[in-house]
Amino acid sequence: DEADLTRWRAVDDEEREGLLSWDTAMNGASWSAHDSRRTRALATAQLLAVGAFVDAGFTPADGARGVWNAVAGCVQGLAMADLLDGTSLELLSAPWVLAHGDWPPGGSAAGVPVQDHPHG
Repeated sequence: DEADLTRWRAVDDEEREGLLSWDTAMNGASWSAHDSRRTRALATAQLLAVGAFVDAGFTPADGARGVWNAVAGCVQGLAMADLLDGTSLELLSAPWVLAHGDWPPGGSAAGVPVQDHPHG
């Protein structure tokens, strides 16, 4: 709804200050996916998030100003939570917490399934 869109747009403005740290956390999460052979699962999660981003009503302008980066970081953090250090997970999940107040979305991190790669 429009209130959610407004909160996410405000979060993006608030989060710009910590961009360098976010970049490092995002890079670490990407390497974690590679090292754990979960790149395909992470890519699938990111592609599904693109559809959700559009379906939620975000615009190309929202994506260009950085709202997509905030969403993608949340997806990356949730998907790789079991392999990230606390600081990286906190940085990647911060936009969700600021917009919605809870992490992970819908409950405990213990409920997040680990995707096993068939070659792992």
